[in-house]
Amino acid sequence: MTTDTTYNPNITWYEDRSIFVGSATPFACAPGDEYSMPGKVLFWGSVGGAVLFFFMWLFSGLGEAATGERPLAQNHMGTFFLIPPFFVAMGAVIGWRVIDCTLGCSSWAESAPSISFLTANIMFEGYVLLFVMLVLIAYIFFERVDEMARNRVKLEAEVAALNRIGNKLEAEVKPHHLPYYFTSLAGEWLMRWGFALTTITGIMPSLAGNCHMQPTEYYEYCYEEVMSAGPHTIGIAGGIFLTFLGFQLRAVGPITGQGLEKLKPGGARSYAFYTLVISELTFFLMLAYFVAWGYFLSLSGTGTKRVDVCILHETMDQCTGASLPPMQQRWADQRQGGWKCRWDPNADFYQYPCTKFNCDAGGRVTQNKYSVIFEFLGFLYWAIASAGMTQAIDIMDDIPAIENPIKKYVKQQRKRLFEARELGAGAAPSALV
Repeated sequence: MTTDTTYNPNITWYEDRSIFVGSATPFACAPGDEYSMPGKVLFWGSVGGAVLFFFMWLFSGLGEAATGERPLAQNHMGTFFLIPPFFVAMGAVIGWRVIDCTLGCSSWAESAPSISFLTANIMFEGYVLLFVMLVLIAYIFFERVDEMARNRVKLEAEVAALNRIGNKLEAEVKPHHLPYYFTSLAGEWLMRWGFALTTITGIMPSLAGNCHMQPTEYYEYCYEEVMSAGPHTIGIAGGIFLTFLGFQLRAVGPITGQGLEKLKPGGARSYAFYTLVISELTFFLMLAYFVAWGYFLSLSGTGTKRVDVCILHETMDQCTGASLPPMQQRWADQRQGGWKCRWDPNADFYQYPCTKFNCDAGGRVTQNKYSVIFEFLGFLYWAIASAGMTQAIDIMDDIPAIENPIKKYVKQQRKRLFEARELGAGAAPSALV
């Protein structure tokens, strides 16, 4: 049974639906503002992400070249370059149908406060794009995390072998081990769980429903509300947090093994450090964008009802509610704000003929625009930061954490031989006296 309802029998029900025709709300761009402020935020936020990605590519490439693993001319970022085109496509869609101020109440921000909502309810092709993008990101990072694990196991085996060689040579070499081994192992699994959780819950569609519109004596189970507020939102947030935590734990071991005191300008360690710092900065910006998204999402209030996504109504009867059964018409009318859609018989091809009446009341459209933009930028910076952290860890794994006992033994023998020659050269004149 419902425990909450918007139904109010004291509000008027209009049997004549023609009163909802020809009363669309005009909505124009700000005077003299060729590009709206939300558009500027989207553009410069995306440019900032591209700049950060470029420097990660540059420094990680120089680091890989310094270790001797890959020349800078090679594609050291690998399949990470498959991810940006999906964000470019999604950003183009957002710029086209969400933040364009000339759309007025025909903007998707009229109803959609999030990417999940607009892809699940308005742009169904966008859901396919989102599905492929999330699955591809998870697959690419799963492959790279598995590579991290293989590097860790290989390094542990090499360390054990070098310790045995050092003991046989009787060199003055203390036993070594990879620092924070179990921390690195835990970090790898947290990353796997994080990417899997973000993907599984992210592709759950955030569908709009008509929950709580009917009287409390009628039974209803708000599946859409439960999925959107529960597994979808909590799962995405939890998955992103797990990936962030996993990267931090996985980076602890290599950082401790290399030591900041060994940094030299132009060396592999320094380039790994630069990549790591830029990645951490990107994670911080990601957090800032997600906080901003949460703020604007909270301003949107309760979720938009299915009948109130006016731009989806393609005929006059659908837009005015005439196609609904009389009882549903009554429930939709007898609530705060009443029936919200208006049919414009003079709409051109650029506008939707059915839009929400007074759609920007309280700045709702602008708030929804910022909500969608900051969600997009948050996910963009999450992917960029994750790629940068992966590259930094890869470089640090390629740098030997300890000195080969054989090389150290040879150095010791050469040093002793040099010292013996110096002593011999110094003793020769005194012997002639």
